[in-house]
Amino acid sequence: MRKRRKNGAGPVTVLSCDNLQHNGDTARKAFISFIEAQDSELARWVKKNVTFPNSMVDRITPAVTPDDVKRLNAQSGVEDAAPVYSEDFIQWVIEDDFIAGRPDWEAAGAEFTDDVSAYENMKLSLLNASHSLLSYPAFLAGYRRVDEAVRDEICPLSAPFHGPGRRPLCSGPGKYGFGAVQEDPAGALRQQGRQRPDQPPVL
Repeated sequence: MRKRRKNGAGPVTVLSCDNLQHNGDTARKAFISFIEAQDSELARWVKKNVTFPNSMVDRITPAVTPDDVKRLNAQSGVEDAAPVYSEDFIQWVIEDDFIAGRPDWEAAGAEFTDDVSAYENMKLSLLNASHSLLSYPAFLAGYRRVDEAVRDEICPLSAPFHGPGRRPLCSGPGKYGFGAVQEDPAGALRQQGRQRPDQPPVL
């Protein structure tokens, strides 16, 4: 930042993709508090010339087992000691707060919004909560994958959570709007593409 300011390179955006809520706000606080302790003038420049958008990245990458390594390497034809695979669903939501322009990430499926919080709340309250509700008893029952657990009688455990009369304390953003989430939580999850056969491990 000091070199950028000295060379007159102009404003810049720091985009955090860390998996925590309000990651941009956290990054801004960390950057500025660190800089202020060393150079108050530079800190003032950063406050005016650097933005830290919040973002939410959502894509499950299951733990890779030795059998997965063999399977994935056989499919790819590459001897990779640490291959990674993921579920099909992906969501990247970014606060549109770029001080010096930004790439056209919409073309790759990114969603831009003025407030990431609504997306975070829906993910934590609907997806993560229902996953946890199912996962722990399913794991104790011997299941290791969500698609296997939901075929068993253990699945109705989550029905009261999603059933009629249950109203989650969150509102859905955009296409997952407030009405859709409040009236049909399970439908909102299906719209996110999560009730599919290619489910991740229960834990």
